[in-house]
Amino acid sequence: MKPAEQRPATGPPVSLSLSPYAPPPVPIPVEPAGSEAVFRDLTSRLELASAELRRERARFRVFFDALPLACVVTDGFSLVRSVNRAAEVVTGPLPRLVGRPLLTLLPEEDLPLGRTRVVRARLGEPAAWEGRVVGAGGELVRVRMTVTPLGEGPEPKDGAAPPEYAELLWTLRPLEG
Repeated sequence: MKPAEQRPATGPPVSLSLSPYAPPPVPIPVEPAGSEAVFRDLTSRLELASAELRRERARFRVFFDALPLACVVTDGFSLVRSVNRAAEVVTGPLPRLVGRPLLTLLPEEDLPLGRTRVVRARLGEPAAWEGRVVGAGGELVRVRMTVTPLGEGPEPKDGAAPPEYAELLWTLRPLEG
């Protein structure tokens, strides 16, 4: 068991009395061993890290939106999480995409290939191909598409299925004609 000085207080103050003939005991408050200071330090560090994360996200958003290439970030099932402004040129108004599967932009006959590319990208295999997407007015737009797993994939576990990436980056480059 740890000495009393190292244990955090869990109840009322402790009283010490050395003999039955001593004056009434004097309460000695037991303070948590610096836990308040540790809590303040951790809170301060968390606030600094949160502020840095907000700055990095803002920087990333400016960079992402400034790219002249249409970029879309999806989850591993092609559900759109983020779209840059250049994607609007290819797909039409942005609200049309966010929260929907990107594969809904593919014409029916291109869906099997799109699904295959998603599955392979989730397993870490980037892909590029020429295809078509349905534009804002319903017209088919020829594009060069790429899908790339984002970040570093999880470490494979012995005997387990290959790890899957949680996010995918898609680029759509309109083709002439």
